[in-house]
Amino acid sequence: MASIAFIISAYLIGSMPQVYWLIRLKGSDIHDNDLHEHLWSLSHKLGTIGFIIDLAKGAVVILLGRWLNFPVETIAMSGLLVVVGQMWPVYLLRSGGGGNSTASTVALTLAVYPFVIALIPVLIGLSWRIITHLKNGQPPLGPPHSKSMPIGVFIALATLPLASWLLSEPMAITLSFLGMFLTIIGRRLIKGLIEESRVNPLTAKIVLKHFILD
Repeated sequence: MASIAFIISAYLIGSMPQVYWLIRLKGSDIHDNDLHEHLWSLSHKLGTIGFIIDLAKGAVVILLGRWLNFPVETIAMSGLLVVVGQMWPVYLLRSGGGGNSTASTVALTLAVYPFVIALIPVLIGLSWRIITHLKNGQPPLGPPHSKSMPIGVFIALATLPLASWLLSEPMAITLSFLGMFLTIIGRRLIKGLIEESRVNPLTAKIVLKHFILD
């Protein structure tokens, strides 16, 4: 019972709608499905706070599970559920985040070595974006968005379960990473294709774009 309660608690922690609360704190109406971008447009400071809280969700769940001496299966499942909660919060099912930030700290605290390996494509994508922006006289981390970062994140998510398996991490951790990859990519497709279908007929090219680049 304790393990089940902890797993449910992990989902509820992931579901905490701090970005929604911060938007309301600014007195703004909710008119955008992407709450993070909405908050960032209102205040970079509050946008950063919202992002940091999403990062903290994953680390808190894993570290708390270890401190309470739950078995690795419970901790790994809780890591997956906190990411699911961040993407599909119980309070705002359609307005969750993309899961990447929370998943990154779950991976870091759950299995360091697979995380380090998976971080490589992200760093390559980030470096490519910074170099390209600097060459074009643009802010290194500002708009416009580039394809290098989404591709790097996609490769990192796919790499996590493979690296975990090759490094002989517990099967529960490997399956948790696989679950994170499938749910995050699944959300990309569901959200992107629903929005795209309202204005354009769906094609293989559009599906691939949302599969990799969202």
